[in-house]
Amino acid sequence: MRALLIEIRSTEIVDVPEDPMGALTYLKDLVGGWIESIPMPMNCHAFINEEGKLIGLPINPLATTLYNLAVHGSDMVAGNAVVFGPPNEDGDETPVTDEFLTFVKEIRK
Repeated sequence: MRALLIEIRSTEIVDVPEDPMGALTYLKDLVGGWIESIPMPMNCHAFINEEGKLIGLPINPLATTLYNLAVHGSDMVAGNAVVFGPPNEDGDETPVTDEFLTFVKEIRK
């Protein structure tokens, strides 16, 4: 499933396995530990390392900006973030949307 990997200084589209155990393993590898979900704009969400700030991962400027836009807050996101689209009617993951990708390009300008 298509997702957007937001690293500290770059972004890339990644293909996350569809099976739950494969997806969990892949996401844990991308963020470097246990995952937690955080809201993103456009009803999207991202998975990040749940202990990222505690273990001293570097602040992710783009993921921080997107998170704070979604929650109208002023917190920081540390480490990589993997963004998916809005959940479907069953609450399952969906691919990151083209609209979100366009939004991210505009934010980065």
